[in-house]
Amino acid sequence: LSLTNDVATVTGIAAGEGTAEVFAHQLGQLGRSEDIALGVTVDGRCSAVLRGLETAAARGLLTVALVGGDGGPVATSPAVEHVLLARSDDPRVVKELHVTVYHVLWELAHVFLEQPGVLGPEVVR
Repeated sequence: LSLTNDVATVTGIAAGEGTAEVFAHQLGQLGRSEDIALGVTVDGRCSAVLRGLETAAARGLLTVALVGGDGGPVATSPAVEHVLLARSDDPRVVKELHVTVYHVLWELAHVFLEQPGVLGPEVVR
């Protein structure tokens, strides 16, 4: 579920609670402990992504961040369980790496879902 696709929801939350809350508000309503929250920010300094991941962690979701540059506050947040850092200050390079990593993660998720025996019980949370 992409939290950026519903323009009415995003603008409504931004107008009422501020732009930093657009993902946190939605995750607070929709996130379940068996879900994964994936935050993507080119420099790790997006307050909306950070707040969203903090809310996700508080609700028991697995939290993953794709960040660039030095990772910023998102990479060092205790709310983020897994950080994938594209160590570049060029936002175009970071975005290309993020797209590549996202597609690899997507393919791996499908492999594991389509072949349930691949993961042993000690791996499944």
